[in-house]
Amino acid sequence: RDVAVVQLITAADLPVVELAPDPLPEVGDAVTAVGNASGAGVLVPAPGAVTALDQQVRTRSSVDGSGNTLERMIRVDADVRSGDSGGPLFDAWGRVVGVNTAGLSDEARNGTEFSPPQAPEVYAVPISEAVAVLDQVVAGQSGGTVHVGPTPYFGVSVRDVSVFENKPAIGAAVVSVTFDSPAEVLGLSAGDVIVTFDGREIESSSDLSEALLGRRPGDSAVVDWVDDTGVTSSGTITLAPGMPTA
Repeated sequence: RDVAVVQLITAADLPVVELAPDPLPEVGDAVTAVGNASGAGVLVPAPGAVTALDQQVRTRSSVDGSGNTLERMIRVDADVRSGDSGGPLFDAWGRVVGVNTAGLSDEARNGTEFSPPQAPEVYAVPISEAVAVLDQVVAGQSGGTVHVGPTPYFGVSVRDVSVFENKPAIGAAVVSVTFDSPAEVLGLSAGDVIVTFDGREIESSSDLSEALLGRRPGDSAVVDWVDDTGVTSSGTITLAPGMPTA
């Protein structure tokens, strides 16, 4: 549900799309995905049909390789491409029924010398759920997975602890620490496992992300972590101003 709201300061009287009524489309309904395919700056329609509803899928980011589990998704057999993410999924009446979110990699679409091309497959967030996030952002209410306002910067990249690791068995494992960031000043290093953030137990990387959602630059927090020798440390950080994606 990675949805942002952008205000166009000088725009006026722009044509707008129509959002479909609340009921989801049905399996077999014709749909068309539209977006910035391959980053070319040209709207390329990708027609298809709804193949399943309420789907869960594990995805990998084409930007940083991070993994995410997407839930309650609409699955479509349209041939979308990298760059189509964030574009609308239209029904046969030109109404938006979803937001394109994930599709096949270029290697999967085109095939390789070792594997044939895969059948088209794309996943979209139902438009009613995207609008719920939009409404929360416009109302200025941080909560759940929505952050409103200046972004706090910690300066650490984390992942879930592997099942093959046991020091500790749960937490947010540090993958990298940005130079001169609050995390580096605190003393965190790659291989450490963050176990609490300001008194909140951290059992996964998503727990740490959620703990930061309600924070703002300048906020302080106590962090507890375990290093790769099993030693527990604790310290206080002051979050720095960050970019919206920090």
